Amino acid sequence: MKTLLNKLQQIEGFILKTNNPGDNLVFEAQLLLDENLHQEVSLQKDAYAIINQYGRRKLKAEIESVHQQLFTQTKHQRFREKVLALFK
Repeated sequence: MKTLLNKLQQIEGFILKTNNPGDNLVFEAQLLLDENLHQEVSLQKDAYAIINQYGRRKLKAEIESVHQQLFTQTKHQRFREKVLALFK
């Protein structure tokens, strides 16, 4: 279990560029020698991309929800008028 955690930390440090240059150099050499490690790094990159995309979609939905509340509810009419006045 500890070995798996260390490997995951190495992969993460490599992807996020938080490892020191010496560790990165050793890790890059391991990537050249170990096809399985190369595949694990690729899968981890894909996972980060999916997580990032999910976060962006969630944030966009939250912003749209706030927009709908501010620009459709009558109790926010003064705020809406002030914002629209900025763009006239």
